Amino acid sequence: MRRLGWALSVALLATLVAGDASAFEIRTGFSRGCHEQIATSAFLRQVDQLPRFPDSAVPNDEWEGVADAYLGDVGELDRATRFFLFSVVMGARAPDTEGHSITNVQTLRAAQADPGGQYLHCLRAATDDFDAGNASALAGCRAEILDSFTRVADAATRSGGDRAAEVDEIYVTLDVYGVFEVKVWEPAYRLGRALHTLSDSFAHTLRTADLRGVVHVMNFEAPLAGRHDEERDGMAHSEATDRCSHDGEGENRDRYAAAVDASSDLLLVFAPFLEVPVQGVPPARAALDEVLARWLTLTAPASLGDYGACTRSNDYCASPWLELARRSPTTPVLSCSVGLPPQRSHVPAAPLAPLVVMTLVRMVRRRARRRAPLEAA
Repeated sequence: MRRLGWALSVALLATLVAGDASAFEIRTGFSRGCHEQIATSAFLRQVDQLPRFPDSAVPNDEWEGVADAYLGDVGELDRATRFFLFSVVMGARAPDTEGHSITNVQTLRAAQADPGGQYLHCLRAATDDFDAGNASALAGCRAEILDSFTRVADAATRSGGDRAAEVDEIYVTLDVYGVFEVKVWEPAYRLGRALHTLSDSFAHTLRTADLRGVVHVMNFEAPLAGRHDEERDGMAHSEATDRCSHDGEGENRDRYAAAVDASSDLLLVFAPFLEVPVQGVPPARAALDEVLARWLTLTAPASLGDYGACTRSNDYCASPWLELARRSPTTPVLSCSVGLPPQRSHVPAAPLAPLVVMTLVRMVRRRARRRAPLEAA
């Protein structure tokens, strides 16, 4: 009976956490890892074109146990290549967790709804209003990817090309084990963060029929806060376009495949940013700009028909993806039960009643203390 009660509690927590995600899913004990799988598929496609991480620089610590949990079956990879991939995958997860345990629901939700962090997920920020907000949001998305690659170059410059000196510690989560530190290759971790943002651009925008160009950028923060006006704020974020279809089936299979293609292109830009001295960066920047132009360019409405702008009134230039994107829009989770004023606050609605959160988190933590240590996982 006790086990049944525990299972029901965890199932409820899983529904509350994974069922209302703000991006392609990340892997937990309750959900498939979409961001992880996109990054892994792209990595394995381009692995022969990527720089070699030196065997002698691979650290000896808990990363291998965590890699077993998050990488799944990636075939026969040597230890150095596996550490490279692990670092990329940890970066691809990071923008959705930022080191928070999935059992810390309040903090995790606040991180995802942070008005200042929407460009990490290729979503509109609070100031990206009306039609002009599409261009400004997309510029913010591109700037996040550029920032990640700038940090790759910074790490390489600081180390002088010594890969061992580029190994750093980050905070990660492993379901009920909570938050702990693990070593990663910092440049690869930064690459993973860029891959997250690029992948989210396929979940959080309306695109052209071939998924190359962006037509409209969605909004997560305003609908969650209960102050959404579609004409001003853009379309509400859609949970339907976030669903992962990496098995070749489902309505998002084309979106998923395009995200893998774009991620593969972005991976090929990585190596030049590791060059030292810094003179190697300008041509690398040109290659990055070319990839961003290929996948993150706002499409001119006139190229889609007799349109001056892609708006709600013309179904966003008759987008073929609109029907899917209209399903399961983000809303304030408790607006009906607590009477949240729809137009007053810029603070996101509380995702769960505090007593429910506290009860579930305490149960998870008590269970975690009884579990074996990480090495036994």
